[in-house]
Amino acid sequence: VGISWRWLLGYDLGIINYVISLAGGKPVPWLTNGTMANISLIFVTVWTRVGYFMMMFVGGLQAIPATYYEAAKMDGAGKSTIFSRITLPLLSPTILVVVVLATIEAFKAYELIFVMTQGGPGTSTKFIVQYIYQVAFQEDKMGYGAAMSIILLVIIGIFTALQFSVQKEEYTNE
Repeated sequence: VGISWRWLLGYDLGIINYVISLAGGKPVPWLTNGTMANISLIFVTVWTRVGYFMMMFVGGLQAIPATYYEAAKMDGAGKSTIFSRITLPLLSPTILVVVVLATIEAFKAYELIFVMTQGGPGTSTKFIVQYIYQVAFQEDKMGYGAAMSIILLVIIGIFTALQFSVQKEEYTNE
């Protein structure tokens, strides 16, 4: 995925900039400007993950019994009431799973960034995982890199536990 998007977004040889230049415009520094590189990485990351998460939402929506919606309509509930009182509460476990997985994916973003920008320009797209890789394999400090990986694991575990505890509090309050 990263190679394909690098090919599309490249400054000199990118297909998108080629089309822009054919239309008389100036090439856009998609991956060579810090701000544009971050925006491009966010877009590509969302593009690569949205289908996976949408399938989870589709599965969650299909798991909600149709009888709940029928009963709500018979009771005179409107669309917003049905959404806020039936769909959203019953979809909340799926939302939790998606949020937890998206958070974990955000922390472990390595391949896409490495292939598209190598953490550049400068260090504008270097995340903690790229820094761990640099320390462990390029600076040959395996112990330090392993320690940072363990700290990252603990941070991800804390975020995940917080997300589950917030979900549990919301569930018990309902």
